[in-house]
Amino acid sequence: MDIVFHYFAVKTIALEAGFEEDDAQQIAKYSQFVDDNNSFKYRTLNNIPQDIKDGDLGYDLYRSSSLPFGEFDPATTGFSDNTDLVHLELEKSQKFIVSPFHFVPFNKSHMDKNDFKTHEATLEDDSFISNQLNLAKTEFNAAKDSVTKKRALMRIGMLLHVFADTYAHALFSGYQDDCNNFDIELVTNNVTDMDVSKKYKDAVYKIAKLAKIGHGGVGHLPDLTFISYKMKKYGIFYERNNSSCFIKAGVEIFKYLKSLKGIDIVNIDEINNITGKLNRGFMFEYNDPENKDEFDKIKAHWKNLTNYNYSYDKNEFNEIFFPEYSYITSYPASEEYYAFNRYANKFLIDLYGKPQPRRD
Repeated sequence: MDIVFHYFAVKTIALEAGFEEDDAQQIAKYSQFVDDNNSFKYRTLNNIPQDIKDGDLGYDLYRSSSLPFGEFDPATTGFSDNTDLVHLELEKSQKFIVSPFHFVPFNKSHMDKNDFKTHEATLEDDSFISNQLNLAKTEFNAAKDSVTKKRALMRIGMLLHVFADTYAHALFSGYQDDCNNFDIELVTNNVTDMDVSKKYKDAVYKIAKLAKIGHGGVGHLPDLTFISYKMKKYGIFYERNNSSCFIKAGVEIFKYLKSLKGIDIVNIDEINNITGKLNRGFMFEYNDPENKDEFDKIKAHWKNLTNYNYSYDKNEFNEIFFPEYSYITSYPASEEYYAFNRYANKFLIDLYGKPQPRRD
């Protein structure tokens, strides 16, 4: 999935579930930030919290001060198609970024059997991601003040990204694996009902190694909200209507967010309402949502559909995280920055069942 689901759809769902504007924005903002948190840069920070330095909780975010390029090793969750292709070939990147945050395996028992493929998750299927969402729900319910509630919503936003991607990325693995050896057979634009196969066949990765990581072999097809496609592997065909598939994910997220508001049973009228809004939201063709003009068109489309306000700029996180950034000396990071890194690092600790998982 891309920003159309991770931000626009998620914020719409949160507002429809009864969250206030600020809380819905917090959830959606950190849902999308998982993709945009693609910096591998060590940072020389002068206010690293003691719990991170001590490592008693299993964090592996702190490095020795003897390193010349910084002490803080961030928990990177995203990658850029344009600049991070070399990183994607590294098994470490696949294990600690691509697989956990975008192609999460179903659970540890699957991993023990070397099955690292993603499967569509539901809220009560004992999948790793559904169990993580339940833990986040407990944290949210235990929040005593606005600060701890805001932190819990950050965690929830991050986890909803992972949960949603199990629908877009089902059958794929975040590792370089033959299970990803799919070829595009047919692509249909759900808005126009036209065959657009050639356009998307020309856009897939031609580098064999990259084609076998995630859905590289079929390009961005699994992420686009307005596409249906057919793919083939070893003579077997698989078909998916992204619009319908993503609506299923949206309904599950709606139920989860309603449960955070204390409502565990959702009536059919509410389901029909959110289904209709998501369907109309997804029936909008776009090319590159990273392009400002394209983004503005998507934003206007969702605004006209829902009358809600949408605002996302990945560059704003630098101001939130590093308000006193310096090129010359060490500088402080905000508690929000440390909170996100704790959550992302703890996610890896839980997934791999051991402290300091990135120190292998």
